[in-house]
Amino acid sequence: MTESAYFESLGVFFNGADAEVFLRLLEQNKLPVKVELLSLDNQPDEFFGLEVFTKKSAVEPALKIKKELIEKTLENPDIYINQISDEELLKIPYHPEDANDFDYWAALELIKRKGLPLEDRDWEAYRQEKLIERFEKSLPKSSGLFYTGLAVLGLGIIMLLLTYKSIPLINVLFFTGSMLIGRQILKGGELIAEDEKKKGKWLIYLSVIMMVVSLYFSHKYMLD
Repeated sequence: MTESAYFESLGVFFNGADAEVFLRLLEQNKLPVKVELLSLDNQPDEFFGLEVFTKKSAVEPALKIKKELIEKTLENPDIYINQISDEELLKIPYHPEDANDFDYWAALELIKRKGLPLEDRDWEAYRQEKLIERFEKSLPKSSGLFYTGLAVLGLGIIMLLLTYKSIPLINVLFFTGSMLIGRQILKGGELIAEDEKKKGKWLIYLSVIMMVVSLYFSHKYMLD
């Protein structure tokens, strides 16, 4: 994904355990390592994986270690890729979410060794694309409720300015509605982004304030 003049990528890892094993072996062999945490441009605080780099002079021994780990995976009879049918094996490249990093790479190598028919494409690029898409879908999304509540609050304010002398109590309905929408945002749990939850709190505060103002005018002009 990124590369400096002195370092070269050894691969992108989405599985923390696999990355840890690889990094430990690189360090044991005293190979220079640089790790870059990966995140989306619009979610810089949410990391979906990491990319491992080494100096260009150390690429060959580093890739040898990676290849040995893939070979070790292939030699393990308990690994599921050695226990499934060829038909099931051919499905793994299309579903990287069902395999950890080394199992995925080992599955590609096993397909190659068996001479199984698999379309010619950049499977590593495909794997990264699919796993990043999956990560994006798992992130909390904006529900749009905040803007709905803001519109209701705005209508209430407009109605308050236009009718505070004639029918002031009608504004309370709008402010109650925007307050309830704010509460609904807070109840959204993990499905609602933290930023929208903060806005939902402000929506509740503003709704309560405007409700008090509306009730004040109601009381004042009803007495008059």
